[in-house]
Amino acid sequence: MSNEEQRKTLGALHWVYQRKMAEFAQELFKYLDEDLRPRFFIVGIPQDGLCAVWLVPSEDSGYTPEYFEGVVHLAEEIETEEAAKNAWKNPSQQNNEIRISARSIKKAVEKSLNDKDTKFVSYCAEPATIGGYEVCCVIQFEEHAFHSHYSVPVQWRGDTRLSGSLIGATAVEFLRVCRTVLSGPRKTLDLQDPLGYQPEDILRMGGRTFMLTANHIGAGTTFDDINKLSWKTHEGEIAGGEIYFIHWDEYYLDMPIEFKNPPPLSNIDAARKLIEMAGAKRGGKLHLVSHGHEINGIGGLREIGDKYDSYNSDVFIVRFTGYYKWELWHKDGGIMMQVISGVPSLPREPIGKEKFKDHVHRTFTQAAPDGDALWDIINAAANQKHGTMIVISSAAAEEADRLAGQSTVLREPIKLVSELLDETLLMLTSIDGALLVDPTGTCYAAGVILDGAAIKGKGTSSRGARYNSAIRYVYGARADASKGQCLAVVVSKDGTINLVRELRDRILRSEITEHIEKVRAAVAGETVNLKEYYKAIFWLSDHRFYLSPEECNELNQLKEATRLRLIEQEGEAIPLSDFTADEEMDPTYFLNQNSDDRSELPK
Repeated sequence: MSNEEQRKTLGALHWVYQRKMAEFAQELFKYLDEDLRPRFFIVGIPQDGLCAVWLVPSEDSGYTPEYFEGVVHLAEEIETEEAAKNAWKNPSQQNNEIRISARSIKKAVEKSLNDKDTKFVSYCAEPATIGGYEVCCVIQFEEHAFHSHYSVPVQWRGDTRLSGSLIGATAVEFLRVCRTVLSGPRKTLDLQDPLGYQPEDILRMGGRTFMLTANHIGAGTTFDDINKLSWKTHEGEIAGGEIYFIHWDEYYLDMPIEFKNPPPLSNIDAARKLIEMAGAKRGGKLHLVSHGHEINGIGGLREIGDKYDSYNSDVFIVRFTGYYKWELWHKDGGIMMQVISGVPSLPREPIGKEKFKDHVHRTFTQAAPDGDALWDIINAAANQKHGTMIVISSAAAEEADRLAGQSTVLREPIKLVSELLDETLLMLTSIDGALLVDPTGTCYAAGVILDGAAIKGKGTSSRGARYNSAIRYVYGARADASKGQCLAVVVSKDGTINLVRELRDRILRSEITEHIEKVRAAVAGETVNLKEYYKAIFWLSDHRFYLSPEECNELNQLKEATRLRLIEQEGEAIPLSDFTADEEMDPTYFLNQNSDDRSELPK
């Protein structure tokens, strides 16, 4: 059987699944840490041991099929070891033939990758049996980024795997959905919604799974219960304080007060009332304690002197931090999850300094911006307890005069420098409206009420007035040269930062022309080269923003002609939306064509 025939076990367009799942993984794990840089591939292990292992993508996975040839043997070893451990449970089956389970294949793939390749942390789904192959979905993360976040050791409680981190729990849930897509009832792939879920949905699944670690496999609803408690008010007040999750058989547990009828966390009214006790205390060793799915009483841990006992004593803390906001901490001081509006994430810098400075220098092409000074202003604003907006304008002086009737204009513009930055910024941003500065970090006005008409297709009802006001002003300035070049920085109360306009990465012009040429070549023969055509056309679809009107027209014509050929050749064709030129695209989005200097390429 040829390698191409082997791959047809997933259907003629099997690699389209891999590609869309890989794209989804990139989007999903950006919510947790952009530096994770997930890699996703599919490996097929032959059941009969006679055919070759196959990989998708074979060229870009970083591995060869031979790398996985020992998986079946390793799975047999794992299965034998498990049988020996559990022999006392079924002594009559000791001499039975060992059958390799899906779980053992999953463990064997993970062990093969994690033991040999230390550059990545790898997760594997349990395989789906498809056409004589055990087909496994694998996701990998950059090792240094993965371990930069606090985690606890992975544990097994029976058949339940307790994840050691939110990243791990989310990876497990993502792979579970990928496996369902490969083997389940979804026989076609919706390119706009490949997994049937949005990234926020998978993150919530990961949060629910990770809370099984925190509550020691208590109620599976704990994540949702805590979410409800975080927005539930009591006598007009939002939840505050903490709940300590301590297992009932923890040796060092000290419970001076136990409730006779402890309310379940799912009893939102009763549990919310008790949380007032947590909000009332300040410091000390006593806390509200839950053993998993109820609030059991008031207690804490006695002092643990033994380092081994301390390491193996898992106590998790839910800390309410605001309306519909809470955090999960480990007792040793590591934050493991923060949840805002029901969506889990990890603490991270609101925006990278290099990304911000790149936007500054790309926006202000007619000025000499001071990226470091502006970054200091933005960073100071992000650390304050209230939201604000900073408008950086090359016409700041003129705009301060024009908007003087709806702002507080400074008699003398002031350079916001480090000696007085924090205190000055706190006062200047304490009133409604934007702070108006020029590209050098010199402030001209505070409390600026921005003008600007609504822009069709821009803004969103899911965001507040501050963000939508920035949209109107910045896009209005693009249409009115007298307002100069402009960049708005919207700082939310929770420290989130949005740039308006947020610019796309720059790419090489040659990448567009090369992929258009690949499309032409793939359809030039008597039959369409299916793989090369879809690889190239999907890449162009992902980068459609950079296409000119002429390129869009050519691709639309090629796409329609090829669709008809593929229906005749393959019996089906994946539908693709038409290419349309984006009005925001301009030549500044292309890097200088210099093969010896890649320093400008986005990371």
